[in-house]
Amino acid sequence: MKTKSARENPLLILSYIFIASCIILPSGSIYSVNVKTILSASLFLTAALLIAREKSSLFFVLTPIALANFLLFYFIIAITNSTPTKDSLSQTVAILATFSSIYLPLYFFKRTENKQIGIFVAITYSFGFVCALKVVLEVLMLSGIGLVQAKDFLDEIFGVSFIGLDAGLFYRIHFPSDYLAPVVLYALINAKHFDIRIQPLPKAMLLSLTIISIILSYSRFLWAYSIITALIAILTVSNVQKKFFVLAFIATGILLFLPAFGEKLYSFIATRYAGAYAESSDFTRHQMLDALIDGIDAKPILGWGLGSGAPGYTNIEQIPWYFEIQWLGLALQFGLIGILLILAILIVSLAIMLKGRVTPTKMGLVGVYLIWLSLGFFNGFMLTSVGGVIFLAFISLSASPNPRQTY
Repeated sequence: MKTKSARENPLLILSYIFIASCIILPSGSIYSVNVKTILSASLFLTAALLIAREKSSLFFVLTPIALANFLLFYFIIAITNSTPTKDSLSQTVAILATFSSIYLPLYFFKRTENKQIGIFVAITYSFGFVCALKVVLEVLMLSGIGLVQAKDFLDEIFGVSFIGLDAGLFYRIHFPSDYLAPVVLYALINAKHFDIRIQPLPKAMLLSLTIISIILSYSRFLWAYSIITALIAILTVSNVQKKFFVLAFIATGILLFLPAFGEKLYSFIATRYAGAYAESSDFTRHQMLDALIDGIDAKPILGWGLGSGAPGYTNIEQIPWYFEIQWLGLALQFGLIGILLILAILIVSLAIMLKGRVTPTKMGLVGVYLIWLSLGFFNGFMLTSVGGVIFLAFISLSASPNPRQTY
């Protein structure tokens, strides 16, 4: 059954709120109440009832069944390898959170006549809210208004610390959803190609907030990813005037930024990329890499199972299955068979992105997607609800109804 608009479908609106909770809430909780889990469980139960009652696509019927069998199999593998049950359950929940943030919005959106790009617009506005919040917090902290008190207050509300007090140039404010920034940046620069109908002024504001958010994240990987994405976006824009506008926009920001903060910026980059902080971070990754390789060599085919960590190494005591080198972590846990299954899903997603007429903008989107996947060798953010939303963003962009390379 399909309805004509989102206004006539409260379940679709609820799925938009669910997307927003994945992006805006760092831990998914407000005062220890996990809003994201409540919404996810409610939508899953509703989807199950609707699928049982209505004629649904086989994709939406078989996908949850396939996932359940995958998780059950690797849960049993974990038991045979004496992995603590709480750790196996912890990673199971993380995988379900990732899956739900993709599956639920897609399911409820497919029940309407709306263009799928609407999912990305909802993602963009939610992310814009996060960026605006970061700017407000930064201004308040730089002005010295209740700095410590504000940090403690927000940490108590969200149950997680996302504000750093020891950043050199600005205060570091890092949300889990920061890795959405390059995708949003690419899509907004190519908005007409993707049929993203946002007025020029709000679009310029979203672009500005996205760039500021990238700076405030203090993540060297995110900085590099964003710069490469911006270059790909500029190269794929066929309109010369728009190329000039984007370049002028970035150049103006640099010219305004450097005179005021150039010396501090140079000092920060030297410390962040080549100083003791970078050396410490890289040393930790080297230790992790050695432990992961040893663990993979011990059980290369089926892996160690859900929730397992590398023998003799723990990155985070409470989450032993978490690794910043996430692809190798998944190879450790799921072995060759599991990795091949994951690769098959990724290949299918690439085929979806390339469906229809192939344009420079579409190829650029594939490039941005592949870079995002490669970041799994450096940061362990993919098995999260935000990781699912990023994947959802790529899928919704690939379903753009405007395949023309015209502007």
